[in-house]
Amino acid sequence: MLMSHLINFIPLLIKKENEFQSMSLTSSTEILSLLKLLGHIQKGEKIDTRNRVLQTDGWITRLNRTLVYPDNRANTLDLLTSIINRSFDILSQNISSERKSDIIQCKLIIYDLVKSKEGILNLKFTYSSDVKFGCDLEVLLQIISARLAEMKNSHPNLFERLNEFDEVKENNDLP
Repeated sequence: MLMSHLINFIPLLIKKENEFQSMSLTSSTEILSLLKLLGHIQKGEKIDTRNRVLQTDGWITRLNRTLVYPDNRANTLDLLTSIINRSFDILSQNISSERKSDIIQCKLIIYDLVKSKEGILNLKFTYSSDVKFGCDLEVLLQIISARLAEMKNSHPNLFERLNEFDEVKENNDLP
């Protein structure tokens, strides 16, 4: 009896992956917030791409990501790539501005891109058993590094004093 109820309930839990609808990544504020999120990823954490939150890896997370709200590495890689590409788009739009607020915003984006590399490395650790996904993450890290190196070459002033952003987190005063 219990087994038949469970069998009838399981299809309600299982969602098809193609039913996954990612939220649009059009708002600059949303993109920059998600870029900051990437810098907070710790070893053993995964990204819930539907709700845009971090989850600690474990059996409950795996059950949730497999049956209840299907999520996978392809979704994670798509989200990471979108966040990084859109962040560089925003940076490129503002990089030649003379306005002080735009220059500060560019510095903050560069800082967050550098911090995102740490989070992506931590994701690579979390998924260390998946060599292909690890390679995908390495390529993404190389793209970030190459694009930042290109920007540093053409706009070195934006890379000055980035380490000071670590010191201002607590009082929210920008250097």
